[in-house]
Amino acid sequence: MEFGVPVDEHTRFDIASASKQFTAACVLLLEREGKLGLDDDVRTHVPELSLETPVTLRQCLQHTGGLPEWYSLQALTGVPLAEMTEQRLLEVLTGIRRTTFEPGTAFSYSNTGYVLAAVVINRVTNSSLAEFARKRLFEPLGMADSLFRDDASVPLDRLAYGYANAQGEPRRADTQESAVGDGGLVTSVAGLAPWFGFLADGRVLGTDLRDRLLERGCWPTARSRRTRWGSITAMAGSPTRAACTGTCRTCCTCPIRVSASRCCPTRRRSIR
Repeated sequence: MEFGVPVDEHTRFDIASASKQFTAACVLLLEREGKLGLDDDVRTHVPELSLETPVTLRQCLQHTGGLPEWYSLQALTGVPLAEMTEQRLLEVLTGIRRTTFEPGTAFSYSNTGYVLAAVVINRVTNSSLAEFARKRLFEPLGMADSLFRDDASVPLDRLAYGYANAQGEPRRADTQESAVGDGGLVTSVAGLAPWFGFLADGRVLGTDLRDRLLERGCWPTARSRRTRWGSITAMAGSPTRAACTGTCRTCCTCPIRVSASRCCPTRRRSIR
C-alpha cells in the first residue's frame, strides 16, 4: 500500500490458516509411504511432550485433540511473536499436560495441532516443513511462488504486507511468528492454480492423495460437524455453508456461502 504497487496474479500473500491443507497433505504423503500413521500418538514422534492423554495425528489435523490454543499460551510466556520460532514454540507446548476435553469426543479449532504436525514432519523426514513441502508439493506441481515462511525476518519479493484498520487509518499488521504449519504459507493467485488442478483431478500427486485430503471425518455432537484435512464444514445448516477455519486474536465462526477455498476478508481467517 505505502509503495503504491498494484496487486496482480503474481503478488504473494500470507494465506494464514488456509495453509493448513498443505501441512495436512505433507502428513498424508508420509502416511502413504508408510513412514507414519494417522492414529500414531503424537508423543511417539515428539517424546518430550508432557501430555497425560494420548492425542493422535488424526486428532491434531481434525481439531479434535483438545489441545489448548498456542496463541493464548504465548501471551503467558513473555516471548514476543517476532521471536517465536518452531523450537521456542515447542518448548512452550512441552509444558501442556492436560487437554481441554477427552481427545476425539469434541471439536475445538486448534492451531496447536498443526504446529505439532509440522514438528512431526521434521522428526520423520529430518527436514523442515518448508523444505519438505518445497520438494514434495510445490516443485512437482510447479508452484514456484509458494513457500512456508519459517523465517519471517527474511524479505520476500512481491509480498503484499498485511494491514489493520486503526480508527480509520491503515497500520501495518504483518505475520510476525516464524513457526509454521498452522499458517505461514506465502503464495499467489497464479501460484495456487496448480493446487486447484490437483484438487480437481489429482494431477501430479495422485488421486489417492487428493481423495484422502478431501475425505471427511465426523464425530458426534449436538450439532453434527464434519471436517476435511485443513478445513471444516458446519453441517447444522445448508450443506453449502462453510465455517471460518482460521483464527486471529478475536476469531469467531463466520458461516458464509463459498464456492472454493479462498482467504476470508478478516485477518488470519480462511474459509473453504
